Amino acid sequence: MRIVAVIPARGGSKGIPGKNLQSVAGVSLIGRSILSCNQSALIEEVFVSTDDADIAAEARRYGAKVIDRPSKHATDKASSEAVLVHALKKIPGDIDILVFLQCTSPFIDVDALDTAISRVKSGEFDSMFSARESYEFLWTENKHGGLKGLNHDEHRRLRRQDRSPYIVETGAFYVIDAKKFKKIEHRFVGTIGAQLVDKFRSLEIDTPAELQLAQLIGQVQPAQVPFKPDMIQGVIFDFDGIHTDDSVYVSQDGTESVKVLRKDGLGIANLRASNRHILILSSEVNPVVSKRAEKLQVECRQGIKDKGAEVRAWLIEHHLEREAVVYVGNDINDLPAMREVRWPIAVADAHYQVLPHVCYVTSHKGGEGAVREICDLLTSQSMEET
Repeated sequence: MRIVAVIPARGGSKGIPGKNLQSVAGVSLIGRSILSCNQSALIEEVFVSTDDADIAAEARRYGAKVIDRPSKHATDKASSEAVLVHALKKIPGDIDILVFLQCTSPFIDVDALDTAISRVKSGEFDSMFSARESYEFLWTENKHGGLKGLNHDEHRRLRRQDRSPYIVETGAFYVIDAKKFKKIEHRFVGTIGAQLVDKFRSLEIDTPAELQLAQLIGQVQPAQVPFKPDMIQGVIFDFDGIHTDDSVYVSQDGTESVKVLRKDGLGIANLRASNRHILILSSEVNPVVSKRAEKLQVECRQGIKDKGAEVRAWLIEHHLEREAVVYVGNDINDLPAMREVRWPIAVADAHYQVLPHVCYVTSHKGGEGAVREICDLLTSQSMEET
């Protein structure tokens, strides 16, 4: 059976300008949806329907194919069904199962997604949607201007264990028998089922406050994008706060010194032996940085005020694509550099403003084993969610 995912992502958004390109834990919302599809064991192809050139470029960067959406389907009044119908007409060949994902759900449960696909594939259901259980008490206005219980008797308050939960649609994903969808052009066809997900996974972003909440959640559990070590060809480290604990010892004559870990040195040696390009990039000029880089036998550039421009130049110099590079930082002056690579990483004690923009946070603090942790991750089988 051919299983295809379609992700609608128009450029215009009134509530949150540029919403689909907003970042959660260092990954754009459109990127997160595509990655969920890529991590699925069942989805074969991913298509993004968009009218926006920047979204199209971002979609291709994550490996999706792009369908140019006509303007009549790119207004805030256009239905998702109309977009899906148009997309299916543009995708060549027959499709058995259509998977419809929405960028506004940044924490898609891939296991739940695959389970839903399997249940439609087996014929158990013709269409399924992601949902959560709810024991909330719902109210509605009565004809007298007051309120009455919608899903409960307001004069009889039952305990949670005495009530059955209601099913709330989360909007994250829909799995649909494609042939039946083409007949009625609606996401709910035939026998409908709900695939339950955790409440944590059910957040849907429609307002700036919800985007901020998603970014806060991303700080707690930011690792969303596992990758294999052989994808990584270049690793860039900031120095202060990464190789050190961001402290400096100053002697009476003004000489500065820092504390580093020997085990970090062994980690760098292992990383160097894997034939990666390695760079230490520092905004300060300090002989101690040069000596440490010399000891580690890695390239070092200091006194860099525009780290973003320097990273771009370094990538060109070494013929590296941004998708193959890691940048490890800890403070807000690292953000321009982090935006230039596909895999920004922060140490455990990084500045809070950095955390929403990274894809991984180490369990160790800077100068306390973070460098070794990253080296071990890159020289082991894969970097995965922790």
